Amino acid sequence: MAKQIKPVAQPQPQPQQAAARTTPAPAPAARPAPAPANPTATTTGTNPKRTASDEQIRMRAYQKWQAAGCPSGDGRNFWLEAERELREGK
Repeated sequence: MAKQIKPVAQPQPQPQQAAARTTPAPAPAARPAPAPANPTATTTGTNPKRTASDEQIRMRAYQKWQAAGCPSGDGRNFWLEAERELREGK
């Protein structure tokens, strides 16, 4: 009796991949401008009396904070006092 040869299975064709995207992706939404870090900053130039720079105010406020014994808190009062003093020329 002769041996029967089994047929070899042929590989199945792979499904075609989707076509590459031809339209560009939408642009990201515009972001609003960030808010100023310190709304009481005196560098805007809108008021001619306000000529102190942020650095001058920062240094004066730091000196006042140290003189007060370095209390905890955000230091806003020291900033406002320093800003007022520099604006008034003290």
